[in-house]
Amino acid sequence: NPAADDPLHDTIVAFLDAYKKAHGSLDAMTANTPQAGDALLFTAAVAKPLGDKALDRAALRDAMESAKRVPGIQGFWGFSPTNHASDFSDGVVMVQYVDGKWVPAK
Repeated sequence: NPAADDPLHDTIVAFLDAYKKAHGSLDAMTANTPQAGDALLFTAAVAKPLGDKALDRAALRDAMESAKRVPGIQGFWGFSPTNHASDFSDGVVMVQYVDGKWVPAK
């Protein structure tokens, strides 16, 4: 679990809780699991303010391309018209697997 003062704490904990509820444990989680979750979180965050216009492809694309610092599981998402991927330089925490648990890397 992330530190309580981590700006992504609430998002990560909510994701882990929902995953455990759906799957019984975190054992089946893979490297792709947070990527899929982030895609859904990002899309929901940018689509919500659009209301019915979220179904308009151009409106949704424009909202995605203007989004900045949308909190996710892996870090903060931000797109632009020329960059449809986040570098996660803001919010990334390196971890390592030690004795059956993920802990912050030293």
